[in-house]
Amino acid sequence: VDLGSRLLAPSPGAGDVEYALVSQGDEVSNFLDTDWAAEGKPMPEVVFDLSAKHSAAKGEVVEEGEKYEVRWIDVDKKNYSNISYVLIISNAMMMLLEHLKIEPLIVWKTIDGGFTWVFLIDLLIRLYEKRAIFFKEDNRYWNIVDFIVVSISMVDVLVSAFAAQQDKRGRHGSADGDGGAGSGAA
Repeated sequence: VDLGSRLLAPSPGAGDVEYALVSQGDEVSNFLDTDWAAEGKPMPEVVFDLSAKHSAAKGEVVEEGEKYEVRWIDVDKKNYSNISYVLIISNAMMMLLEHLKIEPLIVWKTIDGGFTWVFLIDLLIRLYEKRAIFFKEDNRYWNIVDFIVVSISMVDVLVSAFAAQQDKRGRHGSADGDGGAGSGAA
């Protein structure tokens, strides 16, 4: 029987007797409902199409090219996730200390900017690793929220740095201008 891109896989927990017909994008349907002998047809052979990358235990089919393959760092590993959680909790604690206005405030602002850069690096690593899958996988909505939050934070850091640079130039410029005007008037 030519099943094309379909495969027959054991139904989870069914043993050796029952098989399910699985296709990319199709629902799992039990083909044993058909009375093959009564219809005078032979029961189809069990065919495994390994290109479909099917996981019968989980009942999921991943389309070709949609599977995450590690390029540099496995961002789906539990250790990577745990490091991210520690960074998020540490950042929240730092933000609390900054909000309580515990002196010196410049320390908390600097640490906050550091966390923003670390989160940007994390986001770039995950984007590099997952590419388009980053926006298609099950937790894509969290990925999109993370992308937006990090982007807004980066804009804040860059605008603050630009404003500080302008403020520095303004103070130096006005001091020079006052000095020149004062000596010209004397």
